[in-house]
Amino acid sequence: NDGNYRWLEDKAVAVRNAETGRTERILGFNEDVHETKSEAEAMRSSQERLLEALDAFPGLVVLRDKSGKILSFNKRGKFLASEWKTDLDPNNAEQLRSIEFIDQAFMDIKANIKTISGLEGQLVSELSDQEVRLLAKEYVDEIENMAVGATTDLEAWAEMNDGTVWSGNTTKLADGSTLNVGFDITELREKEKALSLASEEANKANE
Repeated sequence: NDGNYRWLEDKAVAVRNAETGRTERILGFNEDVHETKSEAEAMRSSQERLLEALDAFPGLVVLRDKSGKILSFNKRGKFLASEWKTDLDPNNAEQLRSIEFIDQAFMDIKANIKTISGLEGQLVSELSDQEVRLLAKEYVDEIENMAVGATTDLEAWAEMNDGTVWSGNTTKLADGSTLNVGFDITELREKEKALSLASEEANKANE
């Protein structure tokens, strides 16, 4: 009556003659599902906006299920997965869900990372497979033991074989899935090094 459209769900059932099996009449009714439909549409619209925002984000975003298997990348994540050496195909959802989390972490560290915080300058290439797998296990255990809503700090970093340096964090969501966000801090690290060098030269000049 107010001129607005509403979502209705039409339900009907045929009433048949018990002897002939022929339909004699149809009973039906309309159910107002406008609220439910509107909520679903709002949720879908919200998800689309979130995906657009994540795709526009210049860093890496990876969503994993509660077992640690990859559910999706943002566009930057897909690009990096194709650029970095990896046995994972970012467009193959079935493959992403089939590889165990610790194996993913092992492959990523072994193939792509030159050195990482905590190694005190030691190169990943100098480590045995067992030592690399231990690094991967420590990372996976940290994620699995996180409380819901908890976020790892931003102090961890990794220098990649391509010369870039990345930092990031992981947040555990209410359903047990995790959101991994990575940032390219190469330029920031270069500026920090330049500032440190300038400070050392200034101190020498004042001695």
